Amino acid sequence: MLNFHAWIVDENNNIIDWDFNSYETTKDLLNLTDEKCYEPFNSKKQIEYACYVKTQIDKKKIIEGFSYDAWLDEFYYKPKSLLCQYNALAYKKHNPKCKIVFGKFGWLKKNGEPFWEFGGSEIDSKKNMNDYNNALTMKMNRLNRKQQLKYMKKFYDFSN
Repeated sequence: MLNFHAWIVDENNNIIDWDFNSYETTKDLLNLTDEKCYEPFNSKKQIEYACYVKTQIDKKKIIEGFSYDAWLDEFYYKPKSLLCQYNALAYKKHNPKCKIVFGKFGWLKKNGEPFWEFGGSEIDSKKNMNDYNNALTMKMNRLNRKQQLKYMKKFYDFSN
């Protein structure tokens, strides 16, 4: 599975992206700011990721009875966490003048450095996962059982 993020740039160069509950958990655990960071991939990688998304969609289209338009509209009306490429594609379907961009996404750390949640290097991703797991363990150790369950419910709530 490829490590990337997809977002929209509208005709006025505004970034359109969606927020999810799971992002709040990441920012809380790692003490990140609310300031989002975006870094587009180079042109070659843009094409590579666009081809990857097309391949994934082509696989879905061969399922008998699959309605691509209805399926894609679900992402437009209710974007889904961890499926940024389909959220962006659905938005473009309804707003053809915008552009889909593939690249890195994250937030600024308190020291001003970016924390790349998606699209960072393999080394960054491993370090981030390690930092995240350590922070989650420390957080859970400070909570009682009821608080742990409440926090984990929020953590795993990908409904919005």
